[in-house]
Amino acid sequence: MHRKCTILDCCHNFQFSIINFQLLLTAGLVCALDLLVMVMVDRFLDHRIAILGSFIGLERSFNDGVAFSVHLPAQGLLVIVALTLVIIAAIRSERTRLNAVAFGLIIGGALGNIVDRLIDGLVTDYVQLGTFPVFNLADSCVTIGVALLALEIVVTWWIRKED
Repeated sequence: MHRKCTILDCCHNFQFSIINFQLLLTAGLVCALDLLVMVMVDRFLDHRIAILGSFIGLERSFNDGVAFSVHLPAQGLLVIVALTLVIIAAIRSERTRLNAVAFGLIIGGALGNIVDRLIDGLVTDYVQLGTFPVFNLADSCVTIGVALLALEIVVTWWIRKED
């Protein structure tokens, strides 16, 4: 008889290893750096700073929605559920360094935005790039983490296809 894996089983299987340490370290550093930058932006960025004319700049903005300021019903609950699913996927996935860094970026970025939102109900964004919605370090880390996971999936598929 096949037994289903519970969340507690997944946590029990998350044993200490260098790769797990790398995931936790990446997540912690991303979260801490994001919060530090957010405090600096809140304290010092009171007007737009042009980096490349009107195309690239630093501009403080506040976001009360989720990605791209979209408002969803029960968005707080949806964010927690999504983060929980990412953590479960990280625990249950194959252990590679790329995988650890990718999940660390995603989890750290998500936690950074969650902590920022807990402070005043808003996420502080500050990177302006063309007409793209203003974003922050945490958003960038989540995006890069997802891209790294996608890259690993494609490369793994390609290698297996060649064998």
